[in-house]
Formats: sequence, C-alpha cells, structure tokens
Amino acid sequence: MRNLKKFLALVLAMVMAFSMMMTANAAHVGTQYGDEADVTPAFSEAVEVLTGMGVFQGDSGSFRPASNITRAEVAAIIYRL
Repeated sequence: MRNLKKFLALVLAMVMAFSMMMTANAAHVGTQYGDEADVTPAFSEAVEVLTGMGVFQGDSGSFRPASNITRAEVAAIIYRL
C-alpha cells in the first residue's frame, strides 16, 4: 500500500509538471475571433493561451465574451482540458 501511494504521488506530480509545460509552451497565436476587441485586457492572455492549446475554439468565428456560457460549452471545455 505504501508503494502504491508513492507511485500515485509520482504520477500526479508528473501530470502536473506536464500540464505546466503545455501551458508555458502554448503558442502565442493571438486571438482568431472576430470579436476579440470585446475581451478585456485582463483576460486577453488567458484567451490566447487557451486558444493555442485548443481548449477554446469559438463558434462561427466569434468568441462572445459578454454572453452567458451554456452547459454544452462547459462540457466541451472540460473535455478538451
């Protein structure tokens, strides 16, 4: 049991390290959405990183930052994470 806990801790640490590397290596692609001016400056970097990672994909060329998010959109984001 003790070895199992050590192994699980090692796996968790590796997953966390790899996820940080993916975030750090996400390409600075700029937003590709037509309504990128509506994204506040505080969140523009986060939108660019998550777009580069493929988590945010938008719909029909728009990001719609001011509208409410639907349950299906949340499920898609969680799946891509």
